[in-house]
Amino acid sequence: MPYKIIEQMSIRRITIEELIRHLFHHDPQVRADAARAFGQIGPAAIKAIPVLCKLLKEYKEYGEQPNLDVAKALGAIGAEAIPALFALSRDRDAKIRQSASHAFGLLDREAKDVLPVLGILSQDQDAMVREETARSFGKIGSASKEVLLEIRALLRDPDENVRRYAAHSAGSIGAEARAAVPELVELLSDDDQFVRLAAIEALGEIGPEAKEAVPGLNTLLKDTDKDVRKAVKKALGKIERAQA
Repeated sequence: MPYKIIEQMSIRRITIEELIRHLFHHDPQVRADAARAFGQIGPAAIKAIPVLCKLLKEYKEYGEQPNLDVAKALGAIGAEAIPALFALSRDRDAKIRQSASHAFGLLDREAKDVLPVLGILSQDQDAMVREETARSFGKIGSASKEVLLEIRALLRDPDENVRRYAAHSAGSIGAEARAAVPELVELLSDDDQFVRLAAIEALGEIGPEAKEAVPGLNTLLKDTDKDVRKAVKKALGKIERAQA
């Protein structure tokens, strides 16, 4: 049975050392609870930032990939962790830069402060870093001009996974992502099935603001893939119902 770390915090004092151990627990729910807990322990969490950064940078001692739950803990700490995350975003190791981008996507009120560095990461030479950055723009949920410009650029990325997650991010923003409709329409003819599906779903989430995509979507009603046809019908329904 997973530990209920947040509940434990109200009963007894959980140490930073315990929380860090929980970030490496075999149960993913325990790891997630521990990461969230770092956002609720106040000043003590600030003291843990150097330790958490060290754990990320020395990931090769415990596995092939950095522990993203450690990155989530840094994101949960919030504004106080931003300087450390800026430093991680400039690391020579692409996996560390990817982890920093993941943490940036978990920021809330401080999100606007990290948009410039996310813009840099969106142009990283490593596709996995750009993919994580595409996800982070969606998690932030901002429909600012800066965010939409970055998403539109990522929708044209040469890597199919980056394009797919950029489309997901546009869809998560919804109607306010209408500026990205032209790029999403282009993706309706993408060679990658998952990119096409992500573009179709995003257009549906944008709704009536995506009405210019209707002709392209109608063409896909004859697609040989049944999942594509199903997604198109659903997207058209959202666009047309909202217009009615």
